[in-house]
Amino acid sequence: MSDLPIVLLPLGSDEDALDACLAALDAATPAGTAVWLADDARAGPRGIDIVERWLQRTRLRAEYTRRAHPIGEVAHLQEMLQACGDADVVVLAPDAR
Repeated sequence: MSDLPIVLLPLGSDEDALDACLAALDAATPAGTAVWLADDARAGPRGIDIVERWLQRTRLRAEYTRRAHPIGEVAHLQEMLQACGDADVVVLAPDAR
């Protein structure tokens, strides 16, 4: 287990912000850090393409999940946190840089 926290990134619908966030995450996060990109069915086709391309080239241990139907930001974040159990986490806003 890593001493680094899991980075949780709930995806939004702004593809430009997502692209910039993922670039900043790659530039400023140690290689091998666990990152969970969680999509509450908000990202559009371009956003999904951005995520898929990023996953192919990132040096981070990244996973992407997408809900079939949205449940809302708060419920989605609560599910993410529960899935992480007692692990340390950092939650990023979808437009964080």
